[in-house]
Amino acid sequence: MKAALLTESEPTFGEGYRMIIDEVEPLPLEVGQVLVKVEASSVCGRQIAEITGAKGKDCYVPHLLGHEGCGVVESTGEGVTTVEAGDKVVMHWRKGEGIESSFPQYKWGGRMVGAGLVTTFSEKAVVSENRITKIPFNVPSAPAALLGCATTTALGLINNEAKLKIGEGIVVVGVGGVGLSVIQAAKLVSAYPIIAVDINDAKLEKAKELGATHTFINSTDHSSDEHTIKETLKIWRASVNVVVETTGIPDLIEMAYQLVSAAGKIVLVGQPHHREGLSINNFSSYYKGLTVKDSEGGLTQPAVDIPRYINLYEKGILKLDSLITDTYTLDDIANAISDMRQGKVIGKCIITMN
Repeated sequence: MKAALLTESEPTFGEGYRMIIDEVEPLPLEVGQVLVKVEASSVCGRQIAEITGAKGKDCYVPHLLGHEGCGVVESTGEGVTTVEAGDKVVMHWRKGEGIESSFPQYKWGGRMVGAGLVTTFSEKAVVSENRITKIPFNVPSAPAALLGCATTTALGLINNEAKLKIGEGIVVVGVGGVGLSVIQAAKLVSAYPIIAVDINDAKLEKAKELGATHTFINSTDHSSDEHTIKETLKIWRASVNVVVETTGIPDLIEMAYQLVSAAGKIVLVGQPHHREGLSINNFSSYYKGLTVKDSEGGLTQPAVDIPRYINLYEKGILKLDSLITDTYTLDDIANAISDMRQGKVIGKCIITMN
Protein backbone atom coordinates (compact mmCIF):
# COMPACT_ATOMS: atom_id res chain seq x y z
CA MET A 1 0.00 0.00 0.00
CA LYS A 2 1.15 3.54 -0.74
CA ALA A 3 1.60 6.04 2.05
CA ALA A 4 3.04 9.51 2.60
CA LEU A 5 5.99 9.42 4.98
CA LEU A 6 7.63 12.36 6.68
CA THR A 7 11.33 11.52 6.53
CA GLU A 8 12.89 14.82 7.61
CA SER A 9 11.55 17.65 9.72
CA GLU A 10 13.68 20.50 10.99
CA PRO A 11 12.51 23.22 13.39
CA THR A 12 12.94 25.99 10.80
CA PHE A 13 10.38 28.36 9.35
CA GLY A 14 8.97 25.72 7.05
CA GLU A 15 11.66 24.84 4.53
CA GLY A 16 13.53 21.96 6.15
CA TYR A 17 11.18 19.04 5.59
CA ARG A 18 11.01 16.06 3.24
CA MET A 19 7.97 13.92 2.51
CA ILE A 20 7.87 10.98 0.14
CA ILE A 21 5.27 8.54 -1.23
CA ASP A 22 6.35 4.93 -0.92
CA GLU A 23 5.12 1.42 -0.27
CA VAL A 24 4.61 0.31 3.33
CA GLU A 25 3.10 -2.80 4.89
CA PRO A 26 1.01 -2.83 8.09
CA LEU A 27 1.80 -5.36 10.79
CA PRO A 28 -0.86 -7.81 12.07
CA LEU A 29 -3.51 -5.98 14.08
CA GLU A 30 -3.07 -5.78 17.83
CA VAL A 31 -5.70 -5.32 20.53
CA GLY A 32 -7.91 -2.32 19.80
CA GLN A 33 -6.58 -1.70 16.30
CA VAL A 34 -8.66 -1.37 13.13
CA LEU A 35 -7.51 -1.62 9.51
CA VAL A 36 -9.28 1.03 7.42
CA LYS A 37 -9.26 1.38 3.64
CA VAL A 38 -8.92 5.15 3.35
CA GLU A 39 -11.18 6.73 0.74
CA ALA A 40 -10.60 10.43 1.39
CA SER A 41 -8.48 12.59 3.62
CA SER A 42 -8.17 16.30 4.16
CA VAL A 43 -5.08 18.27 5.17
CA CYS A 44 -5.17 20.19 8.45
CA GLY A 45 -3.21 23.33 9.28
CA ARG A 46 -1.79 21.69 12.38
CA GLN A 47 -0.55 18.79 10.27
CA ILE A 48 1.26 21.29 8.06
CA ALA A 49 2.79 22.83 11.20
CA GLU A 50 4.01 19.36 12.14
CA ILE A 51 5.33 18.64 8.64
CA THR A 52 7.18 21.95 8.32
CA GLY A 53 8.74 21.88 11.77
CA ALA A 54 6.73 24.77 13.20
CA LYS A 55 6.14 22.77 16.38
CA GLY A 56 9.84 22.07 16.87
CA LYS A 57 12.10 19.10 16.24
CA ASP A 58 10.29 15.88 15.35
CA CYS A 59 11.96 13.02 17.22
CA TYR A 60 9.84 10.32 15.57
CA VAL A 61 10.68 10.63 11.86
CA PRO A 62 10.17 8.77 9.64
CA HIS A 63 6.45 8.27 10.25
CA LEU A 64 3.04 8.30 8.57
CA LEU A 65 0.81 11.37 8.54
CA GLY A 66 -2.76 12.70 8.52
CA HIS A 67 -5.54 12.96 11.10
CA GLU A 68 -8.85 13.72 9.34
CA GLY A 69 -10.32 11.24 6.91
CA CYS A 70 -13.01 8.76 5.95
CA GLY A 71 -12.86 5.14 4.91
CA VAL A 72 -14.24 1.62 5.25
CA VAL A 73 -13.21 -0.92 7.88
CA GLU A 74 -11.46 -3.95 6.41
CA SER A 75 -10.68 -5.87 9.60
CA THR A 76 -10.52 -5.44 13.37
CA GLY A 77 -8.15 -6.56 16.09
CA GLU A 78 -9.02 -8.30 19.31
CA GLY A 79 -11.34 -6.41 21.67
CA VAL A 80 -12.84 -4.03 19.09
CA THR A 81 -16.60 -3.74 19.59
CA THR A 82 -17.71 -0.37 18.16
CA VAL A 83 -17.12 -1.20 14.48
CA GLU A 84 -16.83 -4.24 12.24
CA ALA A 85 -15.64 -5.05 8.72
CA GLY A 86 -17.67 -3.18 6.10
CA ASP A 87 -18.54 -0.19 8.32
CA LYS A 88 -17.91 3.30 7.01
CA VAL A 89 -16.08 5.49 9.50
CA VAL A 90 -14.79 9.00 10.12
CA MET A 91 -11.15 9.00 11.23
CA HIS A 92 -10.51 11.72 13.83
CA TRP A 93 -7.80 12.87 16.23
CA ARG A 94 -10.09 13.51 19.20
CA LYS A 95 -10.67 10.51 21.46
CA GLY A 96 -13.94 8.68 20.87
CA GLU A 97 -15.40 5.42 22.12
CA GLY A 98 -13.53 2.14 22.33
CA ILE A 99 -10.03 0.97 23.12
CA GLU A 100 -6.98 3.20 22.86
CA SER A 101 -4.52 0.85 21.20
CA SER A 102 -0.75 0.86 21.08
CA PHE A 103 0.84 2.98 18.36
CA PRO A 104 0.76 1.24 14.96
CA GLN A 105 3.90 0.29 13.09
CA TYR A 106 4.56 -0.49 9.44
CA LYS A 107 7.29 -2.22 7.45
CA TRP A 108 9.10 0.15 5.12
CA GLY A 109 11.73 -1.65 3.11
CA GLY A 110 14.09 -3.21 5.62
CA ARG A 111 13.01 -1.11 8.60
CA MET A 112 10.05 -0.30 10.80
CA VAL A 113 8.31 3.07 10.82
CA GLY A 114 5.75 4.39 13.28
CA ALA A 115 2.46 6.21 13.10
CA GLY A 116 0.06 8.07 15.33
CA LEU A 117 -3.12 6.52 16.70
CA VAL A 118 -4.78 7.81 13.53
CA THR A 119 -3.19 8.46 10.13
CA THR A 120 -4.97 9.19 6.85
CA PHE A 121 -2.36 9.98 4.16
CA SER A 122 -2.25 6.38 2.93
CA GLU A 123 -4.30 3.88 0.94
CA LYS A 124 -4.92 1.92 4.14
CA ALA A 125 -4.30 2.79 7.76
CA VAL A 126 -4.12 0.99 11.09
CA VAL A 127 -6.11 3.15 13.50
CA SER A 128 -6.87 2.94 17.21
CA GLU A 129 -10.53 2.04 17.82
CA ASN A 130 -11.13 5.25 19.78
CA ARG A 131 -10.07 7.37 16.77
CA ILE A 132 -12.88 6.22 14.47
CA THR A 133 -16.65 6.71 14.52
CA LYS A 134 -19.17 4.78 12.43
CA ILE A 135 -21.35 6.78 10.02
CA PRO A 136 -24.10 5.82 7.52
CA PHE A 137 -22.62 4.12 4.48
CA ASN A 138 -24.36 6.44 2.02
CA VAL A 139 -22.62 9.58 3.32
CA PRO A 140 -20.01 10.67 0.73
CA SER A 141 -16.44 10.20 1.90
CA ALA A 142 -15.02 13.60 0.95
CA PRO A 143 -17.34 15.77 3.09
CA ALA A 144 -17.31 13.15 5.86
CA ALA A 145 -13.51 13.49 6.06
CA LEU A 146 -13.95 17.10 7.25
CA LEU A 147 -15.60 15.78 10.41
CA GLY A 148 -12.25 14.36 11.45
CA CYS A 149 -10.96 17.79 12.47
CA ALA A 150 -11.88 21.05 10.71
CA THR A 151 -15.65 21.07 10.96
CA THR A 152 -15.94 19.35 14.32
CA THR A 153 -13.36 21.75 15.76
CA ALA A 154 -15.30 24.75 14.47
CA LEU A 155 -18.74 23.60 15.56
CA GLY A 156 -17.44 22.56 18.96
CA LEU A 157 -15.54 25.84 19.30
CA ILE A 158 -18.75 27.81 18.85
CA ASN A 159 -20.86 25.57 21.09
CA ASN A 160 -18.45 24.43 23.80
CA GLU A 161 -15.54 26.88 23.93
CA ALA A 162 -16.75 30.29 22.78
CA LYS A 163 -20.36 29.48 23.75
CA LEU A 164 -21.56 32.05 21.24
CA LYS A 165 -25.19 33.01 21.77
CA ILE A 166 -27.97 34.17 19.45
CA GLY A 167 -27.32 37.75 18.40
CA GLU A 168 -23.76 37.94 19.73
CA GLY A 169 -21.04 39.18 17.40
CA ILE A 170 -17.91 37.35 16.25
CA VAL A 171 -14.77 38.23 14.30
CA VAL A 172 -12.89 35.38 12.59
CA VAL A 173 -9.30 36.31 11.74
CA GLY A 174 -8.09 34.01 8.97
CA VAL A 175 -10.79 32.22 6.97
CA GLY A 176 -9.10 29.09 5.73
CA GLY A 177 -10.64 25.67 6.26
CA VAL A 178 -11.26 26.03 10.00
CA GLY A 179 -12.12 29.73 9.79
CA LEU A 180 -14.77 29.10 7.14
CA SER A 181 -16.22 26.34 9.29
CA VAL A 182 -16.34 28.75 12.25
CA ILE A 183 -18.20 31.25 10.04
CA GLN A 184 -20.75 28.58 9.14
CA ALA A 185 -21.11 27.49 12.76
CA ALA A 186 -21.67 31.11 13.85
CA LYS A 187 -24.44 31.44 11.26
CA LEU A 188 -26.06 28.25 12.57
CA VAL A 189 -26.42 29.83 16.03
CA SER A 190 -27.74 33.13 14.57
CA ALA A 191 -24.75 35.27 15.56
CA TYR A 192 -24.58 38.90 14.38
CA PRO A 193 -22.41 40.44 13.12
CA ILE A 194 -20.21 37.67 11.66
CA ILE A 195 -17.06 39.44 10.50
CA ALA A 196 -14.37 37.71 8.40
CA VAL A 197 -10.82 39.09 8.14
CA ASP A 198 -8.28 37.70 5.64
CA ILE A 199 -5.70 38.76 3.07
CA ASN A 200 -7.37 36.77 0.28
CA ASP A 201 -10.36 38.14 -1.65
CA ALA A 202 -11.47 34.70 -2.79
CA LYS A 203 -11.53 33.40 0.78
CA LEU A 204 -13.60 36.38 1.86
CA GLU A 205 -16.09 35.65 -0.94
CA LYS A 206 -16.34 32.06 0.29
CA ALA A 207 -16.82 33.38 3.82
CA LYS A 208 -19.79 35.48 2.64
CA GLU A 209 -21.23 32.42 0.90
CA LEU A 210 -21.06 30.50 4.18
CA GLY A 211 -22.51 33.19 6.42
CA ALA A 212 -20.20 36.18 6.97
CA THR A 213 -22.16 39.42 7.22
CA HIS A 214 -19.09 41.66 6.84
CA THR A 215 -15.59 41.11 5.41
CA PHE A 216 -12.30 43.00 5.63
CA ILE A 217 -8.99 42.54 3.85
CA ASN A 218 -5.87 42.69 6.00
CA SER A 219 -2.95 42.88 3.56
CA THR A 220 0.38 41.20 4.29
CA ASP A 221 2.05 44.47 5.25
CA HIS A 222 -1.22 45.61 7.00
CA SER A 223 0.21 49.09 7.55
CA SER A 224 -2.77 51.01 6.19
CA ASP A 225 -5.28 48.17 6.05
CA GLU A 226 -4.96 47.30 9.73
CA HIS A 227 -5.77 50.92 10.58
CA THR A 228 -8.81 50.74 8.28
CA ILE A 229 -9.98 47.52 9.91
CA LYS A 230 -9.61 48.91 13.41
CA GLU A 231 -11.38 52.13 12.58
CA THR A 232 -14.23 50.35 10.81
CA LEU A 233 -14.63 47.77 13.53
CA LYS A 234 -15.02 50.49 16.14
CA ILE A 235 -18.59 50.64 14.89
CA TRP A 236 -19.06 47.01 15.91
CA ARG A 237 -16.70 46.73 18.86
CA ALA A 238 -19.40 46.77 21.52
CA SER A 239 -21.03 43.86 19.68
CA VAL A 240 -17.91 41.73 19.12
CA ASN A 241 -18.29 39.20 21.90
CA VAL A 242 -15.87 36.65 20.44
CA VAL A 243 -12.72 36.84 18.31
CA VAL A 244 -11.42 33.59 16.82
CA GLU A 245 -7.80 33.75 15.62
CA THR A 246 -6.89 30.90 13.26
CA THR A 247 -3.54 31.93 11.74
CA GLY A 248 -1.17 31.75 14.71
CA ILE A 249 0.52 34.97 13.53
CA PRO A 250 1.56 36.93 16.65
CA ASP A 251 0.63 40.34 15.19
CA LEU A 252 -2.87 39.10 14.44
CA ILE A 253 -3.24 37.56 17.89
CA GLU A 254 -2.36 40.98 19.29
CA MET A 255 -4.97 42.53 16.99
CA ALA A 256 -7.57 40.16 18.46
CA TYR A 257 -7.13 41.89 21.83
CA GLN A 258 -7.98 45.21 20.20
CA LEU A 259 -11.11 43.96 18.49
CA VAL A 260 -12.96 42.17 21.28
CA SER A 261 -15.45 43.92 23.52
CA ALA A 262 -15.23 44.13 27.30
CA ALA A 263 -15.88 40.76 28.98
CA GLY A 264 -15.47 39.12 25.56
CA LYS A 265 -13.62 35.97 24.58
CA ILE A 266 -10.60 35.31 22.40
CA VAL A 267 -10.20 31.75 21.14
CA LEU A 268 -6.83 30.83 19.62
CA VAL A 269 -6.87 28.09 16.99
CA GLY A 270 -3.65 28.73 15.06
CA GLN A 271 -0.32 27.98 16.67
CA PRO A 272 2.63 30.40 16.39
CA HIS A 273 5.94 28.97 15.20
CA HIS A 274 7.82 27.57 18.19
CA ARG A 275 10.54 30.20 17.74
CA GLU A 276 8.09 33.10 17.78
CA GLY A 277 6.96 34.97 20.87
CA LEU A 278 3.91 37.08 21.57
CA SER A 279 4.11 40.64 22.85
CA ILE A 280 0.98 42.58 23.83
CA ASN A 281 1.74 46.31 23.84
CA ASN A 282 -0.03 48.59 26.32
CA PHE A 283 -1.40 45.48 28.00
CA SER A 284 -3.07 47.37 30.83
CA SER A 285 -5.59 48.76 28.34
CA TYR A 286 -6.90 45.22 27.81
CA TYR A 287 -7.88 44.73 31.46
CA LYS A 288 -11.57 44.45 30.67
CA GLY A 289 -12.64 41.01 31.84
CA LEU A 290 -11.42 39.10 28.79
CA THR A 291 -11.24 35.33 28.55
CA VAL A 292 -8.41 34.00 26.39
CA LYS A 293 -8.15 30.30 25.63
CA ASP A 294 -6.66 27.94 23.11
CA SER A 295 -9.07 25.67 21.29
CA GLU A 296 -8.93 21.99 22.22
CA GLY A 297 -10.55 20.69 19.07
CA GLY A 298 -13.85 22.23 20.11
CA LEU A 299 -13.95 19.78 23.04
CA THR A 300 -15.60 17.47 20.53
CA GLN A 301 -16.99 14.12 21.66
CA PRO A 302 -16.85 12.24 18.33
CA ALA A 303 -19.30 9.44 19.16
CA VAL A 304 -21.90 11.99 20.28
CA ASP A 305 -21.24 14.94 17.98
CA ILE A 306 -20.43 13.36 14.61
CA PRO A 307 -23.85 11.66 14.26
CA ARG A 308 -25.54 15.00 15.04
CA TYR A 309 -23.47 16.78 12.42
CA ILE A 310 -24.12 14.04 9.85
CA ASN A 311 -27.84 14.55 10.43
CA LEU A 312 -27.47 18.29 9.77
CA TYR A 313 -25.48 17.52 6.60
CA GLU A 314 -28.09 15.08 5.32
CA LYS A 315 -30.83 17.67 5.94
CA GLY A 316 -28.88 20.26 3.90
CA ILE A 317 -28.28 22.50 6.91
CA LEU A 318 -24.54 21.89 7.35
CA LYS A 319 -22.76 22.79 4.10
CA LEU A 320 -19.78 20.46 4.02
CA ASP A 321 -19.56 20.17 0.23
CA SER A 322 -19.30 23.96 -0.07
CA LEU A 323 -16.14 23.89 2.04
CA ILE A 324 -14.31 21.65 -0.46
CA THR A 325 -12.62 23.70 -3.15
CA ASP A 326 -9.66 21.58 -4.27
CA THR A 327 -8.98 17.87 -4.83
CA TYR A 328 -5.63 16.09 -5.17
CA THR A 329 -4.44 12.49 -5.43
CA LEU A 330 -2.19 10.92 -2.82
CA ASP A 331 0.72 11.08 -5.29
CA ASP A 332 0.17 14.84 -5.54
CA ILE A 333 -0.09 15.54 -1.81
CA ALA A 334 3.12 17.61 -1.73
CA ASN A 335 1.50 20.06 -4.16
CA ALA A 336 -1.60 20.18 -1.96
CA ILE A 337 0.54 21.18 1.02
CA SER A 338 2.44 23.74 -1.04
CA ASP A 339 -0.78 25.25 -2.39
CA MET A 340 -2.23 25.48 1.12
CA ARG A 341 0.85 27.25 2.43
CA GLN A 342 0.72 29.74 -0.46
CA GLY A 343 -2.96 30.48 0.09
CA LYS A 344 -4.04 28.95 -3.21
CA VAL A 345 -6.53 26.59 -1.55
CA ILE A 346 -9.61 28.69 -0.79
CA GLY A 347 -11.48 26.25 1.44
CA LYS A 348 -10.56 22.67 2.28
CA CYS A 349 -8.63 20.33 0.01
CA ILE A 350 -9.38 16.62 -0.29
CA ILE A 351 -6.82 13.90 -0.94
CA THR A 352 -8.23 10.89 -2.80
CA MET A 353 -6.64 7.46 -2.62
CA ASN A 354 -7.85 5.92 -5.89
